[in-house]
Amino acid sequence: MIEHSDHGSTTPPAEELRRRQQERLSRFFIGFAIVEGLLLGACVLAIYVLGLIDPEIGIWLLLGVAAVSATVLTAFLMATTRRNQRELEQSTDG
Repeated sequence: MIEHSDHGSTTPPAEELRRRQQERLSRFFIGFAIVEGLLLGACVLAIYVLGLIDPEIGIWLLLGVAAVSATVLTAFLMATTRRNQRELEQSTDG
């Protein structure tokens, strides 16, 4: 079955769904990278440029930020993968 999208093209529903899922994931990655970069940049600025935090302690701050970010990213990707599979199964079933 071919479905007409809002753009006037004809694409199968599963292909359109995958495209939307990829767009959502791309937007998340861009936003995540911007926030992560700003946060790590602020930490580096506070530690090494402004000297507000002792570098021996600051390295642990940087590692902590990286670990939390990695955990958030992993959890998001796992949840997104499950959601995408569910959406794809629903679109092919219905």
